Amino acid sequence: MCIRDRSKAEEAEIEREANAIVQDAVGINAFYMTRTEAEVKYGFRVYQGVAIPGSHLRIVDIVGVDAEACCGTHCRNTGEVGVCLLYTSPSPRDLSTSRMPSSACKKKTKKK
Repeated sequence: MCIRDRSKAEEAEIEREANAIVQDAVGINAFYMTRTEAEVKYGFRVYQGVAIPGSHLRIVDIVGVDAEACCGTHCRNTGEVGVCLLYTSPSPRDLSTSRMPSSACKKKTKKK
């Protein structure tokens, strides 16, 4: 995600919101739709800036949060992700733009 001029307070709020979604263990569903159905239901944001070939798309839906076309491996719910940490780094394409990648850490479990 590319950003411009976000304050530390805004970054902290994004991280707080992401971790609240993780803590809520929101369900994640993956299913196939035709390209037309996906564009009607989700709009072009479903592509997140990347063209995806084919007439059918695999949609990954974080229930009530976001949906994207994706063919990667995904959790069953957001609680499986662990803590989210955000950080900024220079964009490799545009030095005036920062990127805000995220990092997810598996939750530490107590040994019995």
